[in-house]
Amino acid sequence: TLDALCVALRGLELPSPALAREARFALVEALLARAVVAENAKELDRALGEADRVLDGLAAGPPPHRRLDELRGKALLVRAQKLVALEGPLAALPAVAAARDHFLAALPANPERHMATLMDIGRLLEAMRQWELALALYGRLAARYPHLPAGRDALLRVATIQERHLGAPLAAVETLATYSARYPADLPYRQLAVGKRLRRLGYANIFDFQKRNGLEPDGVFGPATRHKLEELERAFGLIKAEGRAPGVLRGVFVHPRIFLIARRLEAQGRSREAVLAYRLFLNLFPTKREADDALLAIARIFARNLLFEEALGAYRELMEAFPKGDKTSEAYVEAARCLENLGRWREAKDLYALYQKKFPKYRHVGLCKARIAQLERICQYDDFIRHNPQSPKLPEAQYQLAAILYKQFGNHTRAAVEFVKVADRWPRHVRAADALYTAGVAQLRAENFPEARRLFARVVGDYPDCRLADDAQFWIGHTYEYAARALGRLDRRRIVLRKRSLKARAELLADLALRRLYNPGAKPGAQVSERTWGGDTLGVLASGSKRDRVNADLRRAIAAYRQVVERFRMGDTAGKALLRIGTIYSKYLKDEDKAVAAFQELLENYPGSKEAVGALFEVGAYQMKKGNYRQAIQFYQKFAFNYPQDPKVQDAMAAIIRCHIATKAWGKALDACKSYLNRFPKGRHAAFVAEQAAWIRMYHF
Repeated sequence: TLDALCVALRGLELPSPALAREARFALVEALLARAVVAENAKELDRALGEADRVLDGLAAGPPPHRRLDELRGKALLVRAQKLVALEGPLAALPAVAAARDHFLAALPANPERHMATLMDIGRLLEAMRQWELALALYGRLAARYPHLPAGRDALLRVATIQERHLGAPLAAVETLATYSARYPADLPYRQLAVGKRLRRLGYANIFDFQKRNGLEPDGVFGPATRHKLEELERAFGLIKAEGRAPGVLRGVFVHPRIFLIARRLEAQGRSREAVLAYRLFLNLFPTKREADDALLAIARIFARNLLFEEALGAYRELMEAFPKGDKTSEAYVEAARCLENLGRWREAKDLYALYQKKFPKYRHVGLCKARIAQLERICQYDDFIRHNPQSPKLPEAQYQLAAILYKQFGNHTRAAVEFVKVADRWPRHVRAADALYTAGVAQLRAENFPEARRLFARVVGDYPDCRLADDAQFWIGHTYEYAARALGRLDRRRIVLRKRSLKARAELLADLALRRLYNPGAKPGAQVSERTWGGDTLGVLASGSKRDRVNADLRRAIAAYRQVVERFRMGDTAGKALLRIGTIYSKYLKDEDKAVAAFQELLENYPGSKEAVGALFEVGAYQMKKGNYRQAIQFYQKFAFNYPQDPKVQDAMAAIIRCHIATKAWGKALDACKSYLNRFPKGRHAAFVAEQAAWIRMYHF
């Protein structure tokens, strides 16, 4: 139909020049419609090429040329959209850019009309995944025409692209902040934001207004606050009752998006950026219901990054700004834990007591009672240590203080710090070796492998004859092995350690301006020892391939376990060390010869130990794999006889059957089948064993 129409319009002869010109315009419209339904690029070029030639001819005629410009723009837009569909985004990009440039040039003449078209072009660029180009276009529209609805919407699209596609959440937050300031959302009271109403009267925020007018400073815009504000507004006559001022372009609520961006940054471990996003939220929306959540999140981020003074500052701000908030009770308990980590026992006890007083029916009351009692004991020990420097009971007092932190509080890192003081100050005391060893175990529980290893090495080096020296040497090997298994993900059930974003922690630590908002005395560097409190515990930031580092740690573990065998042969950990050596060789390094050598050494030297159970089975499996069936049968039989209740007995008896079949000892194989079925008639290998027994009877007896 369109082709027929074009043919008719081309051959149309009209006496009037004006009618002839209208027919040419109609031909252009028909050609553009034909281009829209083109099935390939050749048809598209043919239709649009003819339309361009007709338009060039019309341009040589009399004005008006506005209609010509509109048709040229339409032609460019049709070409761009069709090429995206027919040939893909890459081929269509020059055409889309040409359409964009045309409408940008025409924008000043008719902003309302062309802004809508340019927004469509922006969405087309987004569909083509040309995020940078779309961002630039939206940004230009938002900057040039902020008073138009399309300019407002363009600014919102800028924030969306920054957040979702360009990986710039902080830039998105700043854009949303600009949007919120430029396009306030409609609110139910007088169509004017409370913040703006308060600022007109000279108040910073709701808290400031409530405090200065004798109201309860709870941060809630309740009836009393609203009535007081309306009374002042009537007195000063600053805000008219008829509602919004003319010409104010309203927007949508963006504070949930800003808060969500901050939450995502926190979940991703991007600590500094999360704090900045939460701070911006608090500055823009201090009266929103998420404000106390934002402040609590800031405090927790600082606490997780071991910046306890900064965390305390944020917790105190939360307590003061939201005394009746639903998150405030948590702030008291968590702030007290920060004080515990800083060794400020009395302040922590006072906070727990304050929680009991303010929140007598809340869920942490029982915990606070227990902690207060324990902190009173700690304070007694602390007072004794400080006021009796010459007492022979000082080491015991220090040890008991650390033991409370370790056993009752579960604060392993701080407990390790206090345990180490025993060995540092009184190295010859009977508690010194035990304190060092317990400090190492505490650091192991805190997943600080280098510090745990260093403490265990001190036990072995300084107290080689104590009862804990062999255990300490064993745990040195374990720290290497555990770290290697975690870093290399060597197990089917992978060891997953607590996440530590070292880079993000360093960025937060370096931002003194941000830290001093909550701790004016913040100084460069950490408040606590990086070594003691844990840094790059897995060597994540070390150079070299991960595989090389994992293998190196496994070999260090083997060397440390070997030291247990050589130095503490009569200790109760020597057998465990040999078992771990064999397991590392067989399971992780795939060196079965060395694994079996370790297992055999274990069987020779510690045949009655519980570690010999696994060693017997592993050696039997190794001999069977090597084709040494007689030796394999001996080990499996010994395993089944010595450990009849072990879960692997069924596997050992089934392996004996396979070994007899491999050596064609049919009689022994049949006896082994009968023995298995008599003992485990419904065992996991019962079907296989019954099938083998039937086969042997049929073909060999």
